[in-house]
Amino acid sequence: MKKVLKWVGIVLVVIFGIGILVGKDESKPVEDTSVSSAPSSSSNSNSKKTISLTAKEAEFINFVIEDDADVAFSGGDALIKPDVIFVTAKELQKNYAANEARGDKTYKDKDMVITGVVSSIDSSIGDIPVVTLKTNDMFNTVHVRFKKQYRDIAIDLDKNKKITFFCKGDGVIIGSPTVSSCMPVDVAKKDFTNKQKQYVNNSLEGDKSIPDEIKGIILLTKIVGEETNDFAKCEKFGKKCLESTVQKMKASGKDPKSYLESSPAAQELKEVLGEKK
Repeated sequence: MKKVLKWVGIVLVVIFGIGILVGKDESKPVEDTSVSSAPSSSSNSNSKKTISLTAKEAEFINFVIEDDADVAFSGGDALIKPDVIFVTAKELQKNYAANEARGDKTYKDKDMVITGVVSSIDSSIGDIPVVTLKTNDMFNTVHVRFKKQYRDIAIDLDKNKKITFFCKGDGVIIGSPTVSSCMPVDVAKKDFTNKQKQYVNNSLEGDKSIPDEIKGIILLTKIVGEETNDFAKCEKFGKKCLESTVQKMKASGKDPKSYLESSPAAQELKEVLGEKK
């Protein structure tokens, strides 16, 4: 029951505290509509309780997940937070210089989004490019090593250019912090959104073990769909659509808890995606 209350609570926060989820007003094209609008036929054949989505609901979930990921990978207060450290090259070097052991505990083998200004673009053994980023230490820079398929990125970089990449902490080499397996942030963000969309697809099959935040997004989608006649009353997805829906819900005179208790969609989802037994 506590698990159910947790993800229902997520919806209450989102619906009645707009801004956490969708911060953009403009419509955003969905590149990959990977959320299915119906469970697989195999799930239906074994009489397992499943969830179906309309095409618009699937599109809305894609929009919400991608919009939330934009916020998350910009270091904002997203609903679904990736396990990523946001750090500048100067901060990374400063923290390592203060205490290398603590630096390793904080950063080594951890995913991070690192931002800095290019100091040099060099080639190491085997002509593998190494980019260094400026720090406040005249002797030690931050060394950036790219994942193999992204090494050509270094060719297009210039000194004094500000860059941001998704990397993994790799300790210190002769006083210089090193990050490796670097790739464009958009690539990491895409991997992250695909993972969240797969959770949604799993939930359509009745998987109760998916994250509470994903359950909350599905419930949010169903409720907004109820209030907008499957989004027909929304010119486009975005903050205005949600705000308009919330105002109508508040005008009904029902408190959030009562509203969810009377929502057919909420009751159906709680039954299918409630606490795993």
